[in-house]
Amino acid sequence: MAQATKTRVLNAHSVYDAPGTRVAENVNKVWRFLVYDIEEKMGPTCSIAISQV
Repeated sequence: MAQATKTRVLNAHSVYDAPGTRVAENVNKVWRFLVYDIEEKMGPTCSIAISQV
């Protein structure tokens, strides 16, 4: 007897500002907001994750 399993589907979206810097992403209903320094030279200085139920 064979058993079928459902594969997980990755649901991901990214949000960019006008110059093209990624500022937020949503992966499987978890939002991650990226905060950069003022010159955007160091990459994200912190991130905040918010889960949607």
